[in-house]
Amino acid sequence: MVASLHTSAYRRFLGQQNPIDEIALVFFDSRVDNLPLLLAGLRPGITAHILDPDRDGIEQISEIVYQQPTISLTLVGHGFPGGLQLGATHLELGNLEAYALHLGSWFQAATAPRLNLLACHVAAGDAGVEFVETLARLTGAQVTASATVVGNGQWPPVAARTFQPTVLAQYPSTLVLTFQDDIKDGTFDGGNPDSNRLFGAAGVAISPDGSQIFVVSAVESAISVFNRDASGNISFSQVIRDGSDIGNILGSELLAGAFGVAVSPDGNQVYVASTGDDSLSVFSRDGAGGLTEQQSLRNTRPDPNNNVVDSLAGAVDVAVSADGSQVFVVSLTDSAITVFDRDGAGTLTLRQSIKDGQGGANQLFGAAGVALSPGGDQVYVVSHVDSAITVFNRDSSGNLTFRQSIKDEQGAVQSLFGASSVAASADGNQVYVASARDAAITVFDRNADGSLSFAQVIGDGENGAQLFGGDSDIFAGTGITGVPEIRGFSQVTISPDDKQILVTSFAENGVTVFDRDTAGRLTVNQVIQDQDGNGANQLAGALGVAVSPDDQQVVITGFTDAAIAAFNRDLAPSLLSIARQQPTTAATTADSLVFRVTFDEAVLNVDATDFTATGGTTAAITNVVAVSASAYDVTLGGGDLANFSGVVGLDLANGQNITDPVGNPLGTQAPVTDETYTLNGGNPAKLTSLSGLEVTGLGVANTLRLQVDQAAIATAGEILIFSADANSRTQIASFSILAGGQLPERYSPAFSLDGVQEGQFLEFDLIVEDVVYQATPSPLNDTQISLDFGNGTQLTAETFTRDATTNLLLEDATAIDLTGQTGTVNVVFAVYRDASIDSTVGLYATDFSDGGILDGLTGEILRPGDAGYKAAALANQLDTQLTGKNGQVNQFSAAFTGGGFLGTFLVAGGGDPATSTVYFSYAGENNNNDHAKLLGDNIFGYEDLGNLGDRDFNDIVVEFAVV
Repeated sequence: MVASLHTSAYRRFLGQQNPIDEIALVFFDSRVDNLPLLLAGLRPGITAHILDPDRDGIEQISEIVYQQPTISLTLVGHGFPGGLQLGATHLELGNLEAYALHLGSWFQAATAPRLNLLACHVAAGDAGVEFVETLARLTGAQVTASATVVGNGQWPPVAARTFQPTVLAQYPSTLVLTFQDDIKDGTFDGGNPDSNRLFGAAGVAISPDGSQIFVVSAVESAISVFNRDASGNISFSQVIRDGSDIGNILGSELLAGAFGVAVSPDGNQVYVASTGDDSLSVFSRDGAGGLTEQQSLRNTRPDPNNNVVDSLAGAVDVAVSADGSQVFVVSLTDSAITVFDRDGAGTLTLRQSIKDGQGGANQLFGAAGVALSPGGDQVYVVSHVDSAITVFNRDSSGNLTFRQSIKDEQGAVQSLFGASSVAASADGNQVYVASARDAAITVFDRNADGSLSFAQVIGDGENGAQLFGGDSDIFAGTGITGVPEIRGFSQVTISPDDKQILVTSFAENGVTVFDRDTAGRLTVNQVIQDQDGNGANQLAGALGVAVSPDDQQVVITGFTDAAIAAFNRDLAPSLLSIARQQPTTAATTADSLVFRVTFDEAVLNVDATDFTATGGTTAAITNVVAVSASAYDVTLGGGDLANFSGVVGLDLANGQNITDPVGNPLGTQAPVTDETYTLNGGNPAKLTSLSGLEVTGLGVANTLRLQVDQAAIATAGEILIFSADANSRTQIASFSILAGGQLPERYSPAFSLDGVQEGQFLEFDLIVEDVVYQATPSPLNDTQISLDFGNGTQLTAETFTRDATTNLLLEDATAIDLTGQTGTVNVVFAVYRDASIDSTVGLYATDFSDGGILDGLTGEILRPGDAGYKAAALANQLDTQLTGKNGQVNQFSAAFTGGGFLGTFLVAGGGDPATSTVYFSYAGENNNNDHAKLLGDNIFGYEDLGNLGDRDFNDIVVEFAVV
């Protein structure tokens, strides 16, 4: 809406202004990100004003400038090519002349005035250049504006004159896309015309491992496969065309008008919906990523179970459920959604089809897009002709029932005309619909009962958004027969991190990037259009859009340009972990501590000034060594560290200037893993026989066994074992004991310490609720010593000889080590439960002792805490479930294959681990909560409540033995 100037304002601006003040004025739009940080970081001598979001921003500026004339005016807000947001209005190319009197009054009596626009992309493209030139003419000022992003390490010189340097270093702008590369038809595989089949590039999908991109072409009736390396570089791999085979170019009979494409979650199949052939094609994907046709389903033809599929006419979009069990296809001509069951081999059989007017679904005419809720309990279909979204409930067997429909021009919903694409947020809270004919993105909130309610709409031109899909037949003149008209299509997708929504515009030849806040609401971040000066010159007819699973890259198809364009997603780096490196034990008397600091990507500018010690010590950072581009070892020493008592940690220093290679500053979020050391007050005095256990006269004995005699403690405790001499005390082992000796009588918990040496001096600490009790030893006989912790807890230590490792549990019961076993390993389990809920313990195979699971397809290793680890672990689950009854001991036996490692997990309350709360033996998979504890040789116990509950670790206790 173009604002008008009131008559009183005319008189005011024609009158005498106040004297010009040299103090610079800065006006902030209230929507600016991290506004308090910017306000606090203004340089001295600058006066700031925040614009009322409900009033015309240009009028507000005029009123204040009249009272405080200046020669330097800076406007800070969200920008777009040819304009920026100011209060309740935009100042943009289309309304500059309407605001001419206002603009002319800002520097009415000033000499050499300056107008600075701190906003992204304002000067980009032809619109941006004309906007800046016109604004300079109307204000008489020298206008400074940016054609690229502002913030996140990219600041024009005026920013340094406005804000303190530390603020500019700390300020993280929202994510932006930067052009990386494009691939145009005719330019790859040596220009081979049989390979170059991107004319009419429509849908695009990326494999779950991110290694391949699949592009379907409606005009060429083909699917092209491109390889994608770890750096996001793209190269041609394969093409499959409709029709007969040509040389090494594979053929398929049902790809005419190929438009929609999806990949199964396991990456084994690629599905293509073709409007011209009224079909769904299934391609299998081999270990090298090559596609071969596996199955074709065509309208009015039967599936493998002889069910006739009669709802695929005009098949235009396809989606796969997150669990991989079903595939969903929507069809423009049949105005239908079709549900296929997917078996273990990826083969599809018809389950259900719902056409417009069936089962209460009366708004499916011209069904165009389909998406599923994250949990898979609902399916969303948008209809291009009915201009509506329909919600279906999906039951546990996979059947759909009508839930709700919302049609254009019903209540607050006024922007669904030509709805063509739909996406659901990963957190399950919102659903987003792109409407090409209404040129809008509509946001729906998802209520607790699964219904949708209108939340927000952003239309074409608002904040610079370019959303018009167009109204021409995009297949016109292609010569394809039998293809339904697809007018005004655009696509919407959500980044895997749930932070951004991307919408393509066929007619606007570009993509609009929206930032998504915690409430699911959208603000325009960026608009990229064909040939607007950012390097992206192959976006004519922008249609398909996909974000790589690693969140690093966006791929867009240019239907008219017969090309794909790749953009890097400019993510700020984040700190993943601060972990103990040397020594590895938490309790120590070392006077030098090494922490390993790991980031999620390569970072620069890492040195000692970026870190600081925590806990009150006066120790300093003495060394920083790069282990890799994303990991650094930071050494802490000196000061009072040698005699310090307490907890010592590492933190980022205020003002640290760590960035990624493109200049994005390190984010401020705390790491998931943040480990510390506990120092005990320095090196102990010379040890005596009264303060520890000295191993003498060892002979052939090689093992020390600790037997728990009694544990008079109210909560679970931890026994720490140290090897000590006159100068150091190093933890070498640990295990836990239960409160009050809660193991049943048949258990006799013991712990074996292998590899003891002649002359070794050992000390023992018991930690209960952060209180440390040190054992006092007293001899029982020549080979046994009693350890008394002074709180009613006693252990007996004795030496003996063993031929094989006694305890197969590693690292506080994280894994069972069967690497020393060969062939079939027979194991007997005894299970004891003391809990109100009937939980179960399962086992799964791992490739590494730290729980790492090797992906045979990609060669990548998934470790606890990585995305997808739970699914990978359950895929390796063994057919053994351990459970027990309160106060009783249950026995189980199982046979395993030796040579590897077994992880364990507890299913709280039992049931299917895929859908239940699961706690793993590896704390990294439980948000760093350690739910499993080593209770002795081949004995472990679990805590079955979230956040470690009552920390008794006796809810399920498992003892095992190899027989």
